[in-house]
Amino acid sequence: EKELKAMPVKNALEGMQGKTAGVDITSSQRPGEVGGINIRGVRSIDAEQGPLYVVDGMIIQTGGIENINPSDIEAIDILKDASATAIYGSRGANGVVLITTKTGKANVRQIMFDAQIGIGTVAKRYETLSPYEFATLYNTYRKDTFSPEQLSAFQNGTAGTDWLDEIFQNGITQDYKLTLSGGSDKIQYIVSGNYAGQEGVVKENTNKRYQARANITSQLTDDVNASHNVKRSADFSAAKGNIVNIAMNYAPVLGIMNEDGTYIRDPYSAITQLNPVGLLNEQIGESMRDIVNAHID
Repeated sequence: EKELKAMPVKNALEGMQGKTAGVDITSSQRPGEVGGINIRGVRSIDAEQGPLYVVDGMIIQTGGIENINPSDIEAIDILKDASATAIYGSRGANGVVLITTKTGKANVRQIMFDAQIGIGTVAKRYETLSPYEFATLYNTYRKDTFSPEQLSAFQNGTAGTDWLDEIFQNGITQDYKLTLSGGSDKIQYIVSGNYAGQEGVVKENTNKRYQARANITSQLTDDVNASHNVKRSADFSAAKGNIVNIAMNYAPVLGIMNEDGTYIRDPYSAITQLNPVGLLNEQIGESMRDIVNAHID
């Protein structure tokens, strides 16, 4: 718990990195992505490699650790040997992550609020040709493609586009957590809420997560956990459809829009003709996911 509090992590998986022997954890910087975890190594090329998640003794059927507020976690244990399959059978073949969440304490009333704000930037950008450099080089192969007037406009910065400037931004990350807990000798409770919003350094890539949890402990134990996730993203695969790759190769001598309001296509490059700004504004994907987990003991 103390280690999770000490680090500004978006999910508990990030807080586990480098702290568990024999467990390979990778992170993802894309908003809404949680990376991956391999507990018993790569067991198959095509089969699912992810572990089984068990929260307070309840097997999570939908989603994983990304749907749990890190501040709600009391302890995390990992079963990675024969004990995993001995208890959970074939479902524990890839290992088991046991998560124990916090409960209210008798005669102790607490109100906790935590806020974190961060800014993400591109540490180092690729160097690309300026509009003037591109036009000058193009003229050496296709003479008089660009006139002296155009070259002058490219040189003084009144024409052309820096496409990386158009797709990159400073990404703002916000994380707010509120927890109320207390109780008496007979009944204890804890109620928590969490909002996490993350903007990527590429425009139109965001993730917003709303979480709520209530735990009431008495002779009957109720536990309800709910999560609502909204994610917008573009293509970042290692292929020519990658939005950053498109922006790097798009001709800098072009503007963004035609006079008729359509996006300008690139007639100079054989690599891509899709306008990167148009791709971000028109072909962005959005997904929503609601998850509710509940149990009564």
